[in-house]
Amino acid sequence: MPSRGNGMKFAWLWALIALVGGGVLLSGNESVQFVFGRSMAGLIVAALASPAIWLVSRLVTKQKWQWFHWLNCVCFTALIWQIVLSTAGPKIESLVRETTANVSTPAGNSNPELNSVVPANVSGASPAGAAKAEVDAASAANDAVVANGRDAHTATAFITSVDLGSAVGADFKVTAPTVTFKPTDTVYVSIATSTSDPTTTVPGVLVATWWFDKNGTEVKANEASKQVNFTGSGTTDFFIKMVRGLPVGKYKVKVSLNGAVMQVREFEVVAAAGISMNSLSSDYVAKFRGNFALNCSKAMSTGADAMPIDLSLQICSCAAGSLVSSLSEQELRVMDYDTSSALSKMPPHVQRCTDSELPRYMQSHPDFLREYVLKHPEILNQ
Repeated sequence: MPSRGNGMKFAWLWALIALVGGGVLLSGNESVQFVFGRSMAGLIVAALASPAIWLVSRLVTKQKWQWFHWLNCVCFTALIWQIVLSTAGPKIESLVRETTANVSTPAGNSNPELNSVVPANVSGASPAGAAKAEVDAASAANDAVVANGRDAHTATAFITSVDLGSAVGADFKVTAPTVTFKPTDTVYVSIATSTSDPTTTVPGVLVATWWFDKNGTEVKANEASKQVNFTGSGTTDFFIKMVRGLPVGKYKVKVSLNGAVMQVREFEVVAAAGISMNSLSSDYVAKFRGNFALNCSKAMSTGADAMPIDLSLQICSCAAGSLVSSLSEQELRVMDYDTSSALSKMPPHVQRCTDSELPRYMQSHPDFLREYVLKHPEILNQ
């Protein structure tokens, strides 16, 4: 017969078997891994509590603990904790459900602001044809986000209105609404947003993409994005402006939220009264010639076939004058931001000026002539 002392030494083992076995029997639909994890958590908590139990036992019994006393303390404490949770847990859950059921919930939407949200339109002529279909599709996408915000319990952000104008206030709202601008104006788009839960912060990304209608083809003029933490109602603005003025024509701005186009607004840039865009102003001509000559000469004075800076300036100044004399101001302004247009129009003018300026430069710079012949011996056959 085993002694009482031997029984005490291995009592922890029976407690451990009861802890795990009882957990499996009472688990219901829980997985075995979850049961073992819960048992391990109980053992860890019991181990952390064992010094306090030892201190109480030491004060009361004056008995010195051996190794099996510690194991008995941990395993039995974990077992008792699991029994308490198994018996009291369902009662606590039932009490919570009854308390929740007694809380009155108002009928309909708990957020009355959502019921009054209607995406606003900018005043002016509505687009027709394909453009109108694009606007309708974007509005439908935004309406879907609003609807999801009403139906779902997770907070969502959505756009409530988009306004265009030539000025905004400190609150980023348009103070001078219009859809017709002058080339020198700054075009602002003000985007009002809201969240389905006004107390919850919803992170998101707003993007404004500006498009220019170039002979029926949309050309991207600019794009900007902002990371926004939406909380309740708010306003975010974007703008587009060009130092040399916006080209005359039709534009549109597409407003996206988290990668999806939600709103589209159209506007137009017209020539200022009394100014013909086909006649070049002296200020604009001076700016264009200076900027073009500088950028062009930088490109020609770098690389394997780099030209001397004074020669490249002569060629590029000549090409700038040729462009100004053959193109309208509208075409020159388009070249400022449309790279494909610039690359298609520049080469003939640059080549013509190179053919006229290069021989003249060689005559006055014999050292350059020798270097050029060494690099391009085929010139001797011309």
